[in-house]
Amino acid sequence: MSAAPTLVGSAWRPQAIRHFLFVQSRRWQYAVLSALLAALLALPFYENDSMWLGAGVALMVLIAWHFVIVGRRVPWIPGLAIATAALQWVIAPWITYHIGAYFVAFEMAVPASQYFAYAVPALAMLVVGMLLPLRKAGRRAPPPAAKTEPLTRAFRGTCDAMVVGGILTQLVIAPMLGGGSLAFVGVLVGNLAFVGALSLLLARAPGWWIRTAAVIGVQALISASNGMFHDLLLWSSYFALTAIFVYRLRLRSIALMVVAGLAVIMVLNVVKSQFREALGTTEAGLFGRAALLGSTMIENADPEVAYEGKGFKANVTRLNQGWIIARVLYWVPNREPYAGGATIKEAVMATLLPRFLDPGKLELGGRSYFQRFTGMDLRGTSMDLSVAGETYVNYGYWGGLIGVLVFGWFVGMVYRVFLRLGNHSRLWWAWAPFVLLYSTRAENNIAEVTNLVVKSTVVMLAVIFVVPAWATLRQGLRARLARTLRLGGASGAPPRATRG
Repeated sequence: MSAAPTLVGSAWRPQAIRHFLFVQSRRWQYAVLSALLAALLALPFYENDSMWLGAGVALMVLIAWHFVIVGRRVPWIPGLAIATAALQWVIAPWITYHIGAYFVAFEMAVPASQYFAYAVPALAMLVVGMLLPLRKAGRRAPPPAAKTEPLTRAFRGTCDAMVVGGILTQLVIAPMLGGGSLAFVGVLVGNLAFVGALSLLLARAPGWWIRTAAVIGVQALISASNGMFHDLLLWSSYFALTAIFVYRLRLRSIALMVVAGLAVIMVLNVVKSQFREALGTTEAGLFGRAALLGSTMIENADPEVAYEGKGFKANVTRLNQGWIIARVLYWVPNREPYAGGATIKEAVMATLLPRFLDPGKLELGGRSYFQRFTGMDLRGTSMDLSVAGETYVNYGYWGGLIGVLVFGWFVGMVYRVFLRLGNHSRLWWAWAPFVLLYSTRAENNIAEVTNLVVKSTVVMLAVIFVVPAWATLRQGLRARLARTLRLGGASGAPPRATRG
């Protein structure tokens, strides 16, 4: 539909169609009505649990609808983060209240009415926080994707070098670095392999899929060797987001990708414990462990094993991060007083100071706080309180919600930078997952997200300003960043006539 014309002087000019969060304003009324109808129809399923779930159902319908529309116009990283939080904070806990947890320790520690009275508002605050910095940019549809500069031999060679160098770092160098700051540097350098592959995908360079298969395959090998699959799932999701954006995939294709991804995740969740036990006894090398994982997954791909009965309960338990929040609500302040901002202060210090300047700073990975604020011993595993849990243990109910809002705002502000820069060159979208990698993990603590954002930004700028092939991205970069970081400024091209 074309824009409505208006008479200006003696000429007719098209009038820009009003948008809200990148979607035509008039379409929102139908979406809101559909969300309210869904909440009403679902009433029999939640009226005995918590009426807050009605708001949660309506919110999740809007999240899914908005994701499908906007995800075809920009790599919608905030949508992925919000959808993950909705799944892990609301949907999986809701199912757990009805079918129970696969492990007794993971049962919900507080009544559903108490839990959802915090979890649903926390999800809403995350949504508001992430979208608040985008409100002005969202007054119009995202502009047509900026074209990449001509794909020169030097740039393609640079991307290939990033892929090869990143893979070698992951496979050869990183294992020798042990723990601490050097290991973290190895992770950042290794992640450059994904930036190289994403750049070639964004440029639609011949053979981009071979590079993508290589970096995802190597990450799968590493995940199989240590039994940790978070990074594999995250990077696979970012490549899927980028493919949706580059090829403007339709709803059916997006739905197929989501269903296929969930099917693989559900099989992986069922075999994860069994596979980790096997890792403790096997002497197989990298490829042998990958083969062991593949065979184990194939053996358990039967729907009766992975998607029904005990398999379904195991999957819901794995996806449910709400049990940790529920445990926090039970334990604090009844057994442990509020931290009063202590963990937030430590997160800031861990983000800003390198370990050689502060050897005693916070160790990332969840062990520092989990037992203190849940009363449960991790016994060698690593879990985090999640953003909603960590802000609650510091400031209580209302302070916790405000904390989630501020965290969401921080992520939204970082995304806004890439949104503006991506209007000038789509190659910036190759760096957005590199910087925002852990922002879409609903179970992460605050320090892990902010630490990676700051450190990866330093690496990104170093590469862009040092490597000649990235020279096009640094042209006018300072001026664009200055305009973007003005809190009242818009993030995008000037208003223009647009189609719906």
